[in-house]
Amino acid sequence: MISLDDITLSLQYSSNEIKKDLTKYLEFNLLEFTAENQYSKDNARIWEVNLRVPYQHSQASGNLTLVVRDSHSSDSTTTHLIIAKEANDEAPFFDPVPSSVKSFHGDDLFIQTSVKGSTPLIVRWFKLNPYSSEFIEIVDDDKFTIHSNGSLSILDTMEEDEGSYRVEVANNAGSAKVDIEIEVIQRIDLVIVKPLPRKTPVSHGKDLDLEVTVYAAITSEDDLTLSLGHSLKGSYKDITDYFTYTISEEDDVDDRGDDGRTWVIKFIVSYPFTDDLGHLILSIGDEYSGGITTTKLFIGGDDEIKPYFDPKPEDVVSYHGQKVLIDAGAKGSAPIKVQWYKLDTETSEYTEIMDDAKYTLHSNGSLGISDSETADSGVYKVAISNPHGAATEEIKLEVLSTDLIIIKHLPEETVLMPRNDLNMSILFNATVTSMEKDFTISLGHSSRGIYEDLTEHIVYEMTKIDRNDHVITWKLDVLLPYPHSQSSGDITLSVGDSHNGDITFTHIVVGEDGYNVAPFFDPVPKSVATFIGDNVLIDTKAKGSTPLMVKWYILGTDSPGFTEIEDDGKYEIHSNGSLSIKNVLKDGNYWVVISNSAGTTSEDVKVSTVQRTDLVIVKPLPFKTYLVPEKDLHLSIAVNASITSTEDITLSLGRSLRGVYEDLNDYITFNISEATEQFNNVEGSGKIWNIDLELPYPFSQASGDLTLSVGDSHSGAITTTKLIIQQEDDLLPFFDPVPKSVEAHQGEDVIIDATPGGSPPFTIRWYRVESEPEEVQEIVDSSDYKVYPNGSLAIPDIDADKSLAIPDIDADNEGTYRVVLSNGDGSTSVDIEVTVLGIALVIEKQLPEEIIIAPEEDLNLEVIVSTATSTLEDDITLSLQYSSN
Repeated sequence: MISLDDITLSLQYSSNEIKKDLTKYLEFNLLEFTAENQYSKDNARIWEVNLRVPYQHSQASGNLTLVVRDSHSSDSTTTHLIIAKEANDEAPFFDPVPSSVKSFHGDDLFIQTSVKGSTPLIVRWFKLNPYSSEFIEIVDDDKFTIHSNGSLSILDTMEEDEGSYRVEVANNAGSAKVDIEIEVIQRIDLVIVKPLPRKTPVSHGKDLDLEVTVYAAITSEDDLTLSLGHSLKGSYKDITDYFTYTISEEDDVDDRGDDGRTWVIKFIVSYPFTDDLGHLILSIGDEYSGGITTTKLFIGGDDEIKPYFDPKPEDVVSYHGQKVLIDAGAKGSAPIKVQWYKLDTETSEYTEIMDDAKYTLHSNGSLGISDSETADSGVYKVAISNPHGAATEEIKLEVLSTDLIIIKHLPEETVLMPRNDLNMSILFNATVTSMEKDFTISLGHSSRGIYEDLTEHIVYEMTKIDRNDHVITWKLDVLLPYPHSQSSGDITLSVGDSHNGDITFTHIVVGEDGYNVAPFFDPVPKSVATFIGDNVLIDTKAKGSTPLMVKWYILGTDSPGFTEIEDDGKYEIHSNGSLSIKNVLKDGNYWVVISNSAGTTSEDVKVSTVQRTDLVIVKPLPFKTYLVPEKDLHLSIAVNASITSTEDITLSLGRSLRGVYEDLNDYITFNISEATEQFNNVEGSGKIWNIDLELPYPFSQASGDLTLSVGDSHSGAITTTKLIIQQEDDLLPFFDPVPKSVEAHQGEDVIIDATPGGSPPFTIRWYRVESEPEEVQEIVDSSDYKVYPNGSLAIPDIDADKSLAIPDIDADNEGTYRVVLSNGDGSTSVDIEVTVLGIALVIEKQLPEEIIIAPEEDLNLEVIVSTATSTLEDDITLSLQYSSN
């Protein structure tokens, strides 16, 4: 039997997306109908639910929605609530209206407004949760202060304070709301990215127009300050009062992944202050930093300036495979002719360079070289000319190629047991570009003068270990599987890139059954780090001819030398040679020795302890990330965490768009490495770890909010970025959003939405998949199914709906469905599970369309619900929500 103890009620206040839990104010009772009545039906029990909301919490006009749920279904009913108001009541409003603001990281922020209207006025502030798309109410605390006039103060603004905010005011006459955005900007030094020209011609009697570009993290153009001075022969004059300027933001220029923006400053120096020769000195700053740029004035009209370089081209050093830009600013009266030449070392003559796939001649006189090689090194000459003269400059280009070098070789000898695979590992250094494009590997075996190429049998994996400038340290793990590993002799491992390589050797000794093999470790025990108070396992396996004797020792702290470890409550020596230590409290040095009749070997191991601190994201994702069609998505963050290895970090990635959340964990790959850069204001005993993440195409090709969750064994943090697709040309097909498995009650209509993405036109086909025996049957329009808009025909419009409708679903419709999407660039498919549930819960007696209550009058509600027999043992949940007009 169901009873009042089985019923749970929740009451929530909501204004559009804003919700507030009012369950503690709700009064209710529950009554079951036992006699036949107008609501009676087969296999169902009828309940009357009475609710009361005290007037203190029901005094606001709007829509009330009551939702009734059982274990697998729900129903809802809505009424419009009207509060009778006094004749002289004035609806609430804001004066002034709060507006969106920007704040520097660490500054206090004051959002000014004032609420007006008939009292009493109720003011609430909310902040949007970007992961649930719900507004969460803000309460007064050490961080936030809601002032009596409706204004909001935020102390010490941080990145997590950034986002969407809402303020609501209500009284008996109505309500009002305003949404604003708060952006928190990280302070950075102001940088002049386009300074004044080295020289500036001036004409008698004319104003002087100049332009500079700066990169700065400022909240508005009003934060920039400018001053202008003139210097001639040691005499300085401030002429700030005699020039005018405009400042404008330039979108998507010089994006450095921080909160900086590019600002263009155009200014006019008024005549007669342009008739003096000398130097103009422009100082630009914000409240945090600044810079200076100068230009030398000389007399000359635009039609009489000889060509010159500003800046002059300089010698360039580059690395193999990189793009090269030799910057040369050709200035002077137009038209200016630019020509580039390369010195032929054999003929000692210059050969002119033409625009092609290799070289790019830029309009400003610069020269670009794509995918540079060592052969591109040499002497270059640039010549510029106009009707008034000519100028030339010579430049030396040096393209370096870092040789691939093995820095950790194979051991001189490797003992391999019978029927075992051969595992090898080396470290080598190589240039970034060559290793990513054309890495080569070969493995050979030689014995008694006979050489065998084993390359086709190996499996290998490369991992980036470290990076220094253009050189990366790589770890190469190679597996030669049994039986190809079972031959004694010399193994030669060769690795190379596009221009050189290196070789390493090991001598393989394969023990035969009954052969007396000296002891060895496989794997070799390694030093470990653990948190204070945790248990630790030093993993190894003692191998060689039996019997094997294993002994562990610990270096004493009170007395010199090692002391042998005995099995007790603290330590356990396992049969394979591993050592377990319980409740590790401090660092320790250990020594393990294994021996048999063929010899002895040993290894030193250190156990380091780490104090736990909470994981903190010190370098979050950027606020916006622009996606390039048909390209993978690469992201990078940094965290401060006290972990013992990179395996202790867990990652979760998801994307949300229009309320739909997509889990992307199955598609990501990532690399975690200890950071070399420093971060300010990082506390605790943790280390900084860089996390580089890749989301491959086509899963990267959808706009929305990307959420990355990072955690260790005891804490975690979240960072987000907004994905923006730059263009939509020539994309492989994908679903946006991906069709999801559905659950439906018997008798309901079901639509499985499959919105196509990529380059149209599309073709979509739906199939029914049977597992036993396996059978795939295409779905066509029938009394059971309908495919929109027209079966499996091509879709001419990218927005065309291609959903699958299942009318009046029953148990026969349960199972696996497959949708296949294709276009001219490829195809993709998704399997969807459809589950048919029992008879749904139904609200038989709805709330009235409208309820009018007087001020200070309690709200009383009554509904009647029916539930299926199969759900009687489950809880019923009620929730009541309010939304304003």
